[in-house]
Amino acid sequence: MSSTTADSSTLPAPSPSSASSSSTSSSTTSSSTAHDGSTTPSTTTTQPQQPTQQVNDKPTPEGYEFFTEGSAKILYQDKNQVFYNPVQEFNRDMSILMIKMYQDILEKEGKPRTIKILEALSATGLRSIRYAKEIKQIDHILSNDIDAAAVSSIRRNAEFNSVDHIIRPNQGDASVVMMQNKSAKYDVVDLDPYGSPSPFL
Repeated sequence: MSSTTADSSTLPAPSPSSASSSSTSSSTTSSSTAHDGSTTPSTTTTQPQQPTQQVNDKPTPEGYEFFTEGSAKILYQDKNQVFYNPVQEFNRDMSILMIKMYQDILEKEGKPRTIKILEALSATGLRSIRYAKEIKQIDHILSNDIDAAAVSSIRRNAEFNSVDHIIRPNQGDASVVMMQNKSAKYDVVDLDPYGSPSPFL
């Protein structure tokens, strides 16, 4: 698979955070005067209050914005530091289609469609979250990254997208984690490194 790199210059326009998306309601008052000089009661129209930006009824955490890819919404605080390459969206789309085709093959062979996925280099958790939201019958996804901040991001984004019951954030070296889970017999091992995958194989 191709590598995923940070490219903040091509981020989609951010969605507003909960702190900036709400507004106060406003009202207008009108009255009319009859020919005899009497006035009719005033009529007040109240505009509805703008809702807080939410995902699955969850408000965006204060200080965060998010971008959307597929069914996933990824939180970030600084667009210059978010780890995201939109060029790889097609790659992720194709991965989802291939996994669904694999499930179809399992079904034709009389085997359960439910699968387990290990993503060895998860970064923000975008790929794992898309898998969890766009592919049915996933037992769980082990979403690994060696960076502690990335693992925190995976956990935060999984909760924000309401797939934390499927995604299991994990911190560790990708090669070691794959070796440690060899006996777990994951159906899909997703390896999307920065550069060549040969060091991990």
